[in-house]
Amino acid sequence: RLENASSGAVLALFPPRTPQDEIFAAIDQTDARVLRATRLSNAWILEGSSPGFVGALKAAGALGAWKPVSGVSFAVGGCGFGAVLSNDPLLSPAG
Repeated sequence: RLENASSGAVLALFPPRTPQDEIFAAIDQTDARVLRATRLSNAWILEGSSPGFVGALKAAGALGAWKPVSGVSFAVGGCGFGAVLSNDPLLSPAG
């Protein structure tokens, strides 16, 4: 998990079943740029350049943020999800 002071490209995870309009409102609050969606509706690859970007995401409702690493499987809060960090067909297992 990235520290609150972090900025740059991140995998932002919002609570499960968060409505998309609430997620986009949170993204808008932080002036983040959407880089891509993931296979999970509550996880987005975002980019923000301001210091404290991750802290701002958390304040806006994100559970946390991680460094996006394509094709790596890991678990968050006991729920495993893998290869969700990239929609690039060359990087996906089915590609």
